[in-house]
Amino acid sequence: MSSSRSTPAASSPRIAGVRKNRAKKVQEADVVLQAPLSVLTKDSDTPLRDMEAWANRSVEERRSEVTKANKIARPMNRFMLYRSAYAERTKKWCDQNNHQIVSKVTGQSWKKLEPKEIKDYYDRLATIERENHQRAFPEYKFSP
Repeated sequence: MSSSRSTPAASSPRIAGVRKNRAKKVQEADVVLQAPLSVLTKDSDTPLRDMEAWANRSVEERRSEVTKANKIARPMNRFMLYRSAYAERTKKWCDQNNHQIVSKVTGQSWKKLEPKEIKDYYDRLATIERENHQRAFPEYKFSP
């Protein structure tokens, strides 16, 4: 007996159902922001992650991170610094723990709503992050 599906996993109803449910959850979680996260969450009791401390990590601390992970991580760009700073607040604000939804919401806030001052702040942090990363890993070259 032959089947048009080539792998057992492809014909598994359980796996197919899981994929549908995940896609549905992300679609159901479509959040339309009326203001940027910097405004919507300003009175939150959840603190912003200290990205200045992150960007200003010492050379020694950066090198010890490589020892643990066995790989040099890319320096964070301005959006990744913003997303990291607002991740916990976003999870609490939209009552979601799904990183895809958190990324979608922070991306929407960043791209369309955040004022220039916020973007400039994270741009400065990204520059510091890049420079300190270069000091710690002068031979670093990104390879996916």
